[in-house]
Amino acid sequence: MITVSGRGGHAAMPHLNIDPVPAAAAVIQAMQTLVSRETSPLGSAVISITHLQGSDANNITPDNVTLRGTLRALSTSDMQQLQHRVEEMLPGVAAAYRCNATVDWDVVTYTPTVNDPGATEFASNVISGLLGSNNVLHTQPLMIAEDFAHYGQAAPTAFMFIGIRNETFGSVHNLHSVDFLVDEGVLHIGASIHAALAFEHLARQQDGYEGSERDDALKDEL
Repeated sequence: MITVSGRGGHAAMPHLNIDPVPAAAAVIQAMQTLVSRETSPLGSAVISITHLQGSDANNITPDNVTLRGTLRALSTSDMQQLQHRVEEMLPGVAAAYRCNATVDWDVVTYTPTVNDPGATEFASNVISGLLGSNNVLHTQPLMIAEDFAHYGQAAPTAFMFIGIRNETFGSVHNLHSVDFLVDEGVLHIGASIHAALAFEHLARQQDGYEGSERDDALKDEL
């Protein structure tokens, strides 16, 4: 949360106030340059302000304006640099409007979820054997935050999605849409994938690996 502080008063007498609203607007604009001017064009990052709260009345200049939003990047170093620059930039921008500004990272900061190449290849091969290679797609990177990233810092991991698109059922809307609908008919596929990955991993720790026989058994279970 970002707080831009000024001095409130009657909106009809702005010369007696220190209005934090234009300062907050300037902060929003300035932060966008951190992505467009300070992040490599070959990298990816996004800063989105999704909530702005000032006065509750149309004739009152507020003492404070609060901003909320999200900061995302595809690398931990880019994310840390952006956070540092936000903290560094805010006071200077606000000072130009005679205001103060502070930032409080008041939610858990999720590091980027990065798939381990070896774990990803393993999962891809197992799932291809289970469902067919035509049903395994490798997507472009996404900015979606995920606490699964913390597991990836402790062990090699691969994060995947189970496709639920079903036009007949109505599962066609993106995450966070008010019309989002889960087709629960695919949940058994997810359970089978988890079982197959565990089975394959444990089996490879043993001698006498019989891949084709086990793959046929897993397909029968699915």
